[in-house]
Amino acid sequence: MTRNLDPRLAEAPSPLSRTLGFKLTDWTEGFARVEAPLADHLMNRQGLPHGGVYAAMLDTAMGFAGCYTGDAKVRQNALTLSMTVNYLSRATGKHLIAEAHVTGVENPRFSHAERCKMTRAR
Repeated sequence: MTRNLDPRLAEAPSPLSRTLGFKLTDWTEGFARVEAPLADHLMNRQGLPHGGVYAAMLDTAMGFAGCYTGDAKVRQNALTLSMTVNYLSRATGKHLIAEAHVTGVENPRFSHAERCKMTRAR
């Protein structure tokens, strides 16, 4: 699953990410990929991935994309100020992938804009 993640920069997953099964698999300047297997505990009562899982996964990917430093000794953190999720279709397959890209920076120490998409794997 790990694609372009420098092992020196890998961080232990947060308690939420660990509980939900999220894994950071790619992290470079302005980009991050988070993946998760579709598991029973992520499903809603219709047997589909819960919308909150998508939102949490997108938020996690965007957080990492905006906080890349390239230096394991320099860790940057962020809080989400606002996020809109548009649900276009339901997931199929056995694996979810969220890819986030920083699209603009107003003030590198304060805020930036990002776009993120959720895809499915076979």
